[in-house]
Amino acid sequence: MSNKALERQWARYKYKVMDKSYSIYKEISQKMGRDIYDLEKFYMDIQRALDLDNDKGQQLNTFYHIWGYFKNIVDETEKQGVFLLLDGFKNDKSTYGEVKSYLYFLSEKYDIEYLLNSYYFND
Repeated sequence: MSNKALERQWARYKYKVMDKSYSIYKEISQKMGRDIYDLEKFYMDIQRALDLDNDKGQQLNTFYHIWGYFKNIVDETEKQGVFLLLDGFKNDKSTYGEVKSYLYFLSEKYDIEYLLNSYYFND
């Protein structure tokens, strides 16, 4: 697989990996930047992250990264909706699925192709 093709694959997986482990996300990102990946090792590292148990802190971190795509384009009601859900998630009053669904809604509404083409919303 060419380096460009591998970069496209990483773009599709990166938030799914981050959702499980920010440290593995950083590790893969650094390896991508140094062009030292063979295909098998790349997918093994991704699978290593995906095999981890869910971690609320990792998920919350990913939500905030995804929020970065919208923070300058949403209206005030949408912004309040996101932060209401995020605060609810922190305090066990809203679910992971509720937050993720709302971020998906915003991705579609504002046609954020980078997110829509990622595997993050595919469960």
